Amino acid sequence: REQGSVSNTVPLGNNQWRQYYCNDGIKSALSSNGLNWRDESGTRIVADAGSMACDPAPLKTDQGWILFYKVSPE
Repeated sequence: REQGSVSNTVPLGNNQWRQYYCNDGIKSALSSNGLNWRDESGTRIVADAGSMACDPAPLKTDQGWILFYKVSPE
């Protein structure tokens, strides 16, 4: 990834992967091979002004997904 850091990748099934990463908030990308990624539009998590959201940690539960993340001052 040319821009972004602190990524976490999860399997979605059907040979699909989603990667969450930090880049002016938390964003995501999709891949079918783990090498080539297509950024998804939008930002998943946007921090309040003066704060930074980073360190995405998705967790799959029986009810769906929970995305834990860190918020700290910029």
